[in-house]
Amino acid sequence: MHILLVDNTNTYPSLLAKSFSANEVTVVPWHEIGNVEVSNFDCAVLSGSSNFPVTGNEDEMSDELALIQTATFPILGICYGFELVVVAFGGRLKMMPKKEQGVSEMTVLNDDPILRGIEKLFVYEGHRWVADSLPDSLIPLAKSAHGIEGVRHKTRLVYGFQFHPEKLLRETEGHKILENFVSIVHDDKLQQP
Repeated sequence: MHILLVDNTNTYPSLLAKSFSANEVTVVPWHEIGNVEVSNFDCAVLSGSSNFPVTGNEDEMSDELALIQTATFPILGICYGFELVVVAFGGRLKMMPKKEQGVSEMTVLNDDPILRGIEKLFVYEGHRWVADSLPDSLIPLAKSAHGIEGVRHKTRLVYGFQFHPEKLLRETEGHKILENFVSIVHDDKLQQP
């Protein structure tokens, strides 16, 4: 499987790439995504970022937002990638009073294959933004005390998680989410003509 990993200036892009090391991973900086032939990939993973917020920078992020809106393959947005997914489909974000950092327990809101095998969802968080409102096209999958932290598109295999499933793999269920995403992509490939 060939994964397009969009690096949104993630602090640890190699950690995310390592999470998918059993697959072919091509890392592309966010500002070069408009030059990529996406049909060469089976899915995309959108990384976190410590660069600048999505809100107020939609024009700068227009190529990545367009990828989310038009791609015909599965997408997984992580942290900043989650925020891009929310905004791409018409949702809104708001800044929290202080940064959320550390391991937290999420409440699972809806059953989905990406959460298969997870009874209690403990994850690593490190973010300042939260979804303020979701568009009708996104189904909430998980929430914390701060708001919705996991979504899936109603008709497409587009996922987003505000938390970091690639961090603290031994202490959290993040690895199961990543493994389940790979299985979803594999199953999607088998259904293609």
